Amino acid sequence: MDIWIGGEIESTIEDKFRVARSQLENHLSHRLETMSYELELDSLDCIAIIRNDNELEELQSYSKEDRDMDFRLVIDFAEFTAASSKESKKLLLNMLLRAIELLSQNSDVNEREALKLKKDLDLIGIE
Repeated sequence: MDIWIGGEIESTIEDKFRVARSQLENHLSHRLETMSYELELDSLDCIAIIRNDNELEELQSYSKEDRDMDFRLVIDFAEFTAASSKESKKLLLNMLLRAIELLSQNSDVNEREALKLKKDLDLIGIE
C-alpha cells in the first residue's frame, strides 16, 4: 500500500511539513510494502490542511471504480507549529488514521480490511 500526503499549508511551516511528511511517508510505505489489504484502493492519499485561517473545508471522497480517495483533513495550525519533529509526524499519522476511519464508514469499502490497515498503521507508528 502506497502512502501519499499532500498539503494545503501556510508558507511559514512548509519546511517543517515537508520533512515530517517525507519521513513519515517513507517509513510507512516501507513497512507496508509486504502487507496486503482487500481494499479497492491503490494508494492511501490524504491532504493535510494546516492553515491559520478557516478558508478551506474538509473533503472526503472515495471512488471504488477509480480505486482512488481524496481526503482533505484539518490539522490545527498552532499545534503543528508548536510541535517537535516527532510530534509533527504523529499529527500527520493521526490524520491518516482519521482518514481510514472515515473511509471505513463508506458502504463501498471493506470495513474490516480498512480497520485492519488502520490498526497496522497505528502499530507501525512514527518510528
